[in-house]
Amino acid sequence: MKRIVFAVLISLSSTLIQVPANASTDGCPDTWLIDTTEYPNQELAEAKKRLGVNMAIVERAKVIEYKGPLGVMPAHNVVIAPHKLNPLGYLYSDSKIQTEITVELRGCTNKGTFKFKSNWINPELRIFQVTTAVEFANRFPDLFSDFKQQDLFAGSVRDLEKSLQGRLEYPLRIGMEQIPFGLVDAYFQRLQPVNARIGRFYTFALTPKCLNQTLENSVELVRGSGECKFALGATVRTFAMEKSYETTYIFEPFTINLPSKQSITCVKGKTTKKVTAVNPKCPAGYKKK
Repeated sequence: MKRIVFAVLISLSSTLIQVPANASTDGCPDTWLIDTTEYPNQELAEAKKRLGVNMAIVERAKVIEYKGPLGVMPAHNVVIAPHKLNPLGYLYSDSKIQTEITVELRGCTNKGTFKFKSNWINPELRIFQVTTAVEFANRFPDLFSDFKQQDLFAGSVRDLEKSLQGRLEYPLRIGMEQIPFGLVDAYFQRLQPVNARIGRFYTFALTPKCLNQTLENSVELVRGSGECKFALGATVRTFAMEKSYETTYIFEPFTINLPSKQSITCVKGKTTKKVTAVNPKCPAGYKKK
């Protein structure tokens, strides 16, 4: 009897040993059963850690739904970085991302392709709220050194908006058609003369057509877009339930005019030329009619 029990135990232990510890990622990747509702996916991360150099991963992501607090937005060619603020961050903050991960294993002929859908922004990382500069100052009095600084806040925001608008005067005057967005980004700006403990100020674009993406993935303002709406925003970090939340408060929008191209007629004797440009000028030897 003892021998029979011992044999049964040996048999069970052998069976238990043979049960794979990573059942969903055993075999070649085209047979893997990955939970595609979870992204980032822990099973793939553990498989890579276990298999090391024998596992190759290629990851591609694309936006499959452009959406934000104002509703569905048009598809746009500006790069939307999911984990940091950018000119279109507010308008597209509810967008959906599809991430396609292709896995190859040494010795396997077939690849495994897994598609995941996720939010563009993790709500715990970034929250947007629309408010006014006055309401913001009243809501967070502890950010200011005293009540006088608090009272100056809204006026300082308006002064910063005017300053950003003024920075476009020169490039508009000389006829630049693509203007670096950095000229109106408040990221490196401070409110004067307010002394406030605010993380960063940003400028958000509220008119997608006014932006263009360059080959270097930088963002530019497009001359000729007409009236373009922007809004300043300030971030405040709070803590709740042992988690950190960074909320960006969007203030009142303001308008920057990026005038359209104009046409003028130039004459030289009996020769007439029509010149169309953002800042049209007659060629040498011609006069404006």
